[in-house]
Amino acid sequence: MQEPKETSNSLRSPKEKILWQTGVHHKTPEEERPSQIEDNSQEPPAKPWRSKRLRKPNPKYANIAITKKVKEPSTFDEAFQSFEWRKAMEEEIHTLKQNQTWNLAPKPKDVKPISCKWIYKVKTCPDGSIEWYKV
Repeated sequence: MQEPKETSNSLRSPKEKILWQTGVHHKTPEEERPSQIEDNSQEPPAKPWRSKRLRKPNPKYANIAITKKVKEPSTFDEAFQSFEWRKAMEEEIHTLKQNQTWNLAPKPKDVKPISCKWIYKVKTCPDGSIEWYKV
């Protein structure tokens, strides 16, 4: 087998020549272990490079108004104390009856009725004002 010709890269170290010839590009066990000289060096750790460019605010968020968040009730008792939530619950019940979502029937003796849970959400407009109370 012939050895490859030396090119203008004759300044390579013998180790680099071996890597080039064999195609092996992993570190040897001696290279993987940090040396004691490197551990005792007095150089401070390098600081991360920070960009010097001027940052412009995103125009997409330029017109967002800072609004006060309305607390959404977590229980029926909390919601029932507020006129807006009571009105929203009445509208929801009226809509369910109008769409004939269910029929009320007498409860059989040994049957546990299906329970329901009210979930309360405040829907807002893009400007932050309250659009509606969703129940």
